This record gives sequence, structure tokens and C-alpha cells, in this order.
Amino acid sequence: MPPPRSRLYGPLVSTSDLAAQRRLFVDVLGTTERGSALIDEAAAVALLGPRSGTTELVALQTPGVASGAVLCRFAEPAEQTVREDASPVDRDAFKVVDYYAPELEVFAAHARDLGHEVTGPAGPYDMAGTGLREAHLHGPDSLQVALLSGAAGSLDGYVEVTDRRVSEVLGITAPVGDVEAAVAFYADVLRWSVVHRYAIDGSSVARLVGVDEEVRMSGRCVGTAARESYVGLVDYGLPPEVGASLEGRAVPPRRGLLGAVVITDELDAVVRRAGERAGQVVALDLAPFGATRTVVLRPPYEVPHLVIEAIGVAW
Repeated sequence: MPPPRSRLYGPLVSTSDLAAQRRLFVDVLGTTERGSALIDEAAAVALLGPRSGTTELVALQTPGVASGAVLCRFAEPAEQTVREDASPVDRDAFKVVDYYAPELEVFAAHARDLGHEVTGPAGPYDMAGTGLREAHLHGPDSLQVALLSGAAGSLDGYVEVTDRRVSEVLGITAPVGDVEAAVAFYADVLRWSVVHRYAIDGSSVARLVGVDEEVRMSGRCVGTAARESYVGLVDYGLPPEVGASLEGRAVPPRRGLLGAVVITDELDAVVRRAGERAGQVVALDLAPFGATRTVVLRPPYEVPHLVIEAIGVAW
């Protein structure tokens, strides 16, 4: 029997328009809708925070893979997004959701045909010995999606889905002020390790990030395996006075890339290891996870991680 573990499922996206986000994730990013749930106000407040109110959740999944996204619509969605008026190098909030597109121009054309704004592709730039090109899709609620590509097959070892227009979630990029504290949290609580490391610099990276300063970007990607979705902890290598901390902004009812969804088969152990960083465990009935339980964890940079118990689920 395999050891118990917790795995990144994908982003937690707060929206004022569930239909618009469904169209993005289903029609463009290749997921299918698996289920929805309406959480009453008392349970939503206990789980997500005092300004959530009655909350609708929608679970999306990349077919055949334990990966997808969860959309949430709070009772009164805020006008503000998590990264409202933020600079490209502001930290302590998730920034983009990353995917692999084997044929980047084909994906970009498809997304544009469906009415989405796509900038790029740009590059190449070097990451871990791989020359990458990148395009950015600008979605509803200011959601940013990065599409990575390279030479044929160069990213096949990083994702499970390689034969479609787009892969499952490759990762979620998280610029943080204290990478060491974040790595320790994921190791101690979720038993994740560093599955990739990289360092890139140069003018192409500065343009990609969107700043004029000299950037030496380093990253540690934490997760369960090289080919499974990860959280990409990023340090831009800039002086502390460049950029600001967004800690405390990833809270309901703000819209956009609010947090992460993690699935686990050891919820009680995760809650015990998290200690004060775990909230209240709440009952949840949401396909494809079934009748189960969930809890929100907050790592040192305070971005909510919705952890859903998933035992015996056939993906």
C-alpha cells in the first residue's frame, strides 16, 4: 500500500462570474466540470473566513489526472482582486497558474478565437537547462495564466498530460518574502519536498517579469513528484525596498487567484502537524471528492490552501 500523502490539485479561484471562469477552464484549459456545492454561511465562515457568506464551489478536473481547479463565488464578491494595483514583483500572494502547451502558437490562437486576450509568446529564456517560451492569458477576475513551451518533448518530464493542446496544471507561481519559511512549512505539514530548482537572469527575464531592475530570479518548486503539480516559490533577487508584501490580501471576498487546493488521504495528520496554521474542519460534499471533509491551512505567507480529504477517489 502506498504511503499517505497530500498532493497539489490546482488553484482556488474566486470569481464574481462562475460561467466566465467555467468557459476559461473548460473550453480553453481542457478541464471538465465534476461537481458543485453550496456551503451555508456558518460553514463557509468557519472554513474560509468571516466575509465569505454563503459560498458556491465548483470543482473542475483535467480528465484522467488528479489535477484541476476549484472555483468559488462568495455571497458578495469584492470589486477588488487579490493583486489589485500590485507591481509584478510584489510578493506573498500567488501570481500565475502555469500550464504546458506543446504547440504554443496553436494554443494562443485557440484562446484568442474564444475571445481571450493572450500576450506573447516571449522568450526563449533558460530554466534548468531548458530554453522556454512563454505566453500569458489574461482571464476573468484578473486571473493570469502562463503557458510554457520549449523544444519538442522538453517539458514532458514535468507533467502527466503531454498529448493534448494543454497539460494539467504544471504549477502555481508564488513570489514570497521568505522562501525558507515556506519550504519548511510544506515539508513539515504536507511532507512536500523540493522537486525542481532553477535560477535565471538577464534582460529577457526582466521583460518577462515586467520590471526595469536587474533580476536574478531563483525558484524552488515544492510538491510530491517531478511530474506532478507544484507550488513554485520565487525570489526575484531584488532589494527589499523593490516591491511590497501583499500578505493579508488573499482573503474572501477578494477575487482572482485566491489560493491553492490540496487533496490528501491523511487530513487529521495534516491538521495536527499544521497546528495553529489550520482552521476548522468542515464537512463537504463535492464531486469528484464525494462526501468528505475539508480545512484551510495558511502557510507563513498567509495564502489559503483548501485541503480536501480524498480517499479512494478514481481519477
